[in-house]
Amino acid sequence: LLKRVLVLIFLALSGVAFAADRAAPGDKTTQVPDYGPLEYFGFYASAMGHWNFTGDLAPFTNLTWIHLGAASDPGAAIGDIVQRLEQAQAAGVQAVLSIEPFLFTDRKGSLRPDEETLDLLVELRARIEAGALFDAVAMIYPKDEPFREFIRYRDPGFWEQYVTGEAYAEIHADLVHANALVKTVFPEVPLGVILSGHELQHSFFSIPENYDWVGFDCYASMFSACESNTSMVDQYEQLLANMQAHQRLIAVPEAWARNSKTGQA
Repeated sequence: LLKRVLVLIFLALSGVAFAADRAAPGDKTTQVPDYGPLEYFGFYASAMGHWNFTGDLAPFTNLTWIHLGAASDPGAAIGDIVQRLEQAQAAGVQAVLSIEPFLFTDRKGSLRPDEETLDLLVELRARIEAGALFDAVAMIYPKDEPFREFIRYRDPGFWEQYVTGEAYAEIHADLVHANALVKTVFPEVPLGVILSGHELQHSFFSIPENYDWVGFDCYASMFSACESNTSMVDQYEQLLANMQAHQRLIAVPEAWARNSKTGQA
């Protein structure tokens, strides 16, 4: 399995191991993280919305996660996305660009018209290239947990989800279409997705074939496999069994805590 591990994305802050032979003890200025078999190591949503921890986390990571913009006017966020990409480059890390508002108009996953989406993506690429920032882009992330999110709003009665599978088939096709549009403008950039672990054992589970990097998450119950009757190993076996030969693994550890006094995560 380690041969397929590509990225480790944390959902909350955690420690990072350092290589003992790369720095003098206590010399934090020269320590270099040792990621073992991982190509990238970072934190999900580290530069999302109003917060931006790219610089703070740069000494411990080589990847940041940028998500900005709203479906009502995604183009308005392009300048800020480029600015955060500049900050990532200056900090010596690469970035994931989460671009859901460029592709979908609502929480059901309604696709934006193709021409509009392509115009937005072309403008984004032009701005990135104009700033000599293209090498700072490690991955494009079209949508987080797409099946779980879109099914929740498309099929609130759960009939299609659990009986016919129609909702799954529709969402699979929409994701393939959206990914193809991104690939038209960014053919050399990997596309990634983190799926909800609740979906993996579903009889209609599938992974769109034009993702390059694939993972799953369980928030408070990784080791009980999202409160299912399967183990974490079962979940990974199911994920790997459904991945294409070209797809590589995003490994997401359990990293979710809840304050017992406040009830807040």
